[in-house]
Amino acid sequence: MYIGKKRLNSSISIRRALTQLSGIGLFLANQISDYLGYRNNLRLKDLHNSQRESLLRILNTYYKFEIQLRIFHKQAIRRLIQIKSYRGTRHRDGLPVRGQRTRTNANTCKKFKN
Repeated sequence: MYIGKKRLNSSISIRRALTQLSGIGLFLANQISDYLGYRNNLRLKDLHNSQRESLLRILNTYYKFEIQLRIFHKQAIRRLIQIKSYRGTRHRDGLPVRGQRTRTNANTCKKFKN
């Protein structure tokens, strides 16, 4: 089954299959499947068309995942850079954002610097 552009493994339970989407963890997957009334051991391949449609409708209406989530985070960082906040300038310069020291151990941030 495809959700967005991501193909989910249909031989595992729905709760585990939903965790393959970035932005949806086990807690949220359990919450979604409980809301829809799915059994714990129901597999993705055993869903009827109406159940698939309801799952997709719930996901697309109430949750951000995969590409939508990445776009949301990029826009948030872009906004911080645009308003020239402290965090934005740290993002722009490729330095640690959350108060870590830079005298040593900032190699990870420097590695991802563009």
